[in-house]
Amino acid sequence: MRVYRPASQYLPASLVAASLGAFSAWCGFEWSLAFIPAGLFVLSAALLYYLGSRPPIEVTDRGLRIGDRSIVWSDIDRIETTSWNAPLVLKLTLTDSRKLRLVYPGDVASADRLWREIRRKARAARRRQTEASLNEQNEGRPDPAVLRAPRSRLLRHEDEQEINELYRQLKAVGRLDSSAGGSDERAEDARN
Repeated sequence: MRVYRPASQYLPASLVAASLGAFSAWCGFEWSLAFIPAGLFVLSAALLYYLGSRPPIEVTDRGLRIGDRSIVWSDIDRIETTSWNAPLVLKLTLTDSRKLRLVYPGDVASADRLWREIRRKARAARRRQTEASLNEQNEGRPDPAVLRAPRSRLLRHEDEQEINELYRQLKAVGRLDSSAGGSDERAEDARN
């Protein structure tokens, strides 16, 4: 089991952004334009706090656990990625058509490792599930050699015998060259 925790710098960064927001709001009482950066700092602090307080993601052999929510590998039907890799944002589509957004605010290396591990384990579970369903379907079927269709006849029996006779005659004569046939015809034409 591997546990992926949020990066440790998000919570301190949210405190710094909240402090700067409070300072900008205090300055806003003297100069009203200072409320604009105060609002931006407060929004940044809220976003950073949200990212820093995300629950850890546990990757086990049976499934994926995000906080108190568990997802079995075979339930993951599709994994879509965004262009963001820090924080990592994945859109998981489950087999019952539910969609789940996974946000992992870690460093780039661990986010990449988490994404590869989720993709690999979900693919392996789907592959095992597909193979099991194919094996179940094939158990009830008879052997394909038994089910072969009878050979359909293209020629009548007499035509087949005539072709075999012509083949034996050609084989007895040997190889017929087109140049030899052409010179024989010229010799007959010269005699006439």
